[in-house]
Amino acid sequence: MGKKSIGVLLCLVLILAFGMNLWAGEEKGSVEKKKKQIVQTYYKAMAEGKADVVKNLFAPDVLHHENTRPVKVGSEHIHRITTLIGKLFKNFHNEVHTMSVTDDGTVCAHVTHSGTLIDSTAPGFPGKPIYYPSPMGPFLIQGQTLNWQAMMRFKFNDKLQIVEEWVVNDDLREFMSGAIVTLENK
Repeated sequence: MGKKSIGVLLCLVLILAFGMNLWAGEEKGSVEKKKKQIVQTYYKAMAEGKADVVKNLFAPDVLHHENTRPVKVGSEHIHRITTLIGKLFKNFHNEVHTMSVTDDGTVCAHVTHSGTLIDSTAPGFPGKPIYYPSPMGPFLIQGQTLNWQAMMRFKFNDKLQIVEEWVVNDDLREFMSGAIVTLENK
C-alpha cells in the first residue's frame, strides 16, 4: 500500500470516528431531552390531578424515597399520592426552578410546590373533617395555603420509565407557610 492509500484510509477512519462521536452525542442529548419532558409531564399531570397519566410514567416496581420516611414500592403508591393531592387541594402548582441530567442519566430538579387546601370544616362540606397526613402528625384541613421547596431525583430504565424517585421536601417551610407550625423566640 502506498503513502497516499494509507493517508486516505487514515482520513476515512478519523471521519468515521468523529461522525460516530457526533452521532452518539446527538443521541444522548435526545434521550436527556426526553427524560426532562417525562419529568415535566409528571409535574403537569400531578398539578392537574391526572393520577393515571402519572402512574404510567413509572415502572410498576418503582422505588419512592421521601425524606426519612420508609421506602414505598410500586406505581400504585404514586397513583395514591396524585389522587390525594387532587382531592385535598383546590389548586396545586409545581414551579420548576432548575432541571439537569447527570452523566448517569438521572434527572435532578429543584421545585416549589404550592396549593390551597380544601376547607373540610366549611358548612355543607360532605362528610367529616379531613386531616392531612404529615411527618409531624395529622392536621385539620381548613383551607390553608401551603408552599414548600423540594429537591427531586428521577432514575429511568431503558424503556424511559421512572424506576426511582427521591424527594427531599422542606417540611418545616410547608407547615409554616400554612401557619400550621409557628416558631417563637422566648
